[in-house]
Amino acid sequence: MRISFKVLLVFVSMKTSYDLVIVGAGPVGSTLATQLLKLNENVRICILEEHAKAGTPQQCSGLFSKNINDVATLQKKEIIAEIKGADFYSPLRSPLEIKTKQIQAYVVDRTLFDYRLAKEAESLGAKMMINTAFLGAKKIDDVYRIKILDKKQNKTKTIVAKYIAGCDGATSTVAKTFSFPKMESLYSYAIFVDAKTTKDKEFIKNNNVALYVGKKTAPDFFLWKIPRAGENTIEIGLASKKNPVFLMDKFIREEKINKSNISAKMGGLIPFELRSKIVKEGVVLVGDAAGQVKATTGGGVIWGMKCAGIAAKALNKTIEQDNSKYLGTYVCEFNKKAKPELKRLKLARTFLNSRSDRQMNLVLKSLNNKKIIEFIKENGDMDSITPAVVSLLKKPQLWSVFAKAIFRSLI
Repeated sequence: MRISFKVLLVFVSMKTSYDLVIVGAGPVGSTLATQLLKLNENVRICILEEHAKAGTPQQCSGLFSKNINDVATLQKKEIIAEIKGADFYSPLRSPLEIKTKQIQAYVVDRTLFDYRLAKEAESLGAKMMINTAFLGAKKIDDVYRIKILDKKQNKTKTIVAKYIAGCDGATSTVAKTFSFPKMESLYSYAIFVDAKTTKDKEFIKNNNVALYVGKKTAPDFFLWKIPRAGENTIEIGLASKKNPVFLMDKFIREEKINKSNISAKMGGLIPFELRSKIVKEGVVLVGDAAGQVKATTGGGVIWGMKCAGIAAKALNKTIEQDNSKYLGTYVCEFNKKAKPELKRLKLARTFLNSRSDRQMNLVLKSLNNKKIIEFIKENGDMDSITPAVVSLLKKPQLWSVFAKAIFRSLI
């Protein structure tokens, strides 16, 4: 016998029934709630956060390009460092320095940033359930009965929702529960080093990140060093398909880093491709859970927040019309506004990963050209490759220089 939504609410209190349950109170989940409530303040939203506080534990470097200003306003207390350039190191450790006078990126305290976004969603009317894990869901008469775990009381409970949004990262439980297609990911591992040596202090003062490439350093990605001036620490991290800890230990030995200066460690997964499906019945995936991450840098916050805005509009229409077919507009708009650029970034990463150390040495040597460096300073974008390509097409005087670098990467 089919049970109607109205009848089901007889058994489940209205306090535990929602239009939408969002799993994950990171920037993507909180932005989705905020944007949807700004469109319709009457939407009943519940956000499930498995940890005691949004933003903890820290699982991200918090390095955001200046484009973060397009999706959020940073508060001064959230900014740990302001980045003005990058030093690229070839497999031979030859440097290519890109230094600007303007701020290109921010190192952000993710604990403060994530918590503030979560509180904003809550202030608009979203119900926040912390220490609460999503365990699974069963659909009955177009309504999801969602099983959750109150981790503080160690009790399972049930809440009801018409729709579910998985904003729960690369290891998405929502995606697993509803058998969404799998996606490739990289293992990331990072250490935080107290800046006690003269070398480390100078690195922080320089306001540049450092990126190391090479098959022996980080064969599937790159290794990064990020100055965290506000904390007087340096984050050193890398990502790979396997053995990230082994690769990090090797770098620590090569750079003669004093292990007693390592104050913290963290690890996680970075999506390495778009998930082939992001909507299934009344369930949507957004952010890292959908693979909406830049394959070139591994960053997913800015694109994830942009996609949350797209999903919010689709969900608003869906809830208004009480028809899940409108969730298809999320897919359509994502395919128009985000997917093409993310696929281009994936192609760029695939190309870079296919180059040998010898080729990468030659490429970085070729790029160490005054005209190219000035072009990168003016047109470089951490979140998109298209603007730089378009600008390059308008400057034929640089074509031969870039062609030389590309040719060297092929021989």
